[in-house]
Amino acid sequence: MFYCLDNCTIIASESLISEIMSQLRAKTSAPYRWRRQFRLYLSELCEIISVEESDIKSDIRDPKDLHILAAAAEGKCDLIITGDNDLLELERYKVVEIIKPSDFWKAVQQK
Repeated sequence: MFYCLDNCTIIASESLISEIMSQLRAKTSAPYRWRRQFRLYLSELCEIISVEESDIKSDIRDPKDLHILAAAAEGKCDLIITGDNDLLELERYKVVEIIKPSDFWKAVQQK
């Protein structure tokens, strides 16, 4: 995370932040107050962009992930770092490489 903060711009959409919060609510016992603070932190940490999923054309298995591709395209990202198998299966979306967190960490270690 600190490497990203010092060397990268972290791009997110409101849809992605909402998905993260939904997963936190479903998979943890984190109290509402903590989740609300975490959402504020993410909003400050990331560059939040507006996206139009309808503009995205992809053969992705899970259409619910289109907002991630839209954010990456709109944010002119170099990478999508994800553990989502539907996204990883694509390997690339336009010029955006899609990699696992472990692969990103290996690349950072080599720098």
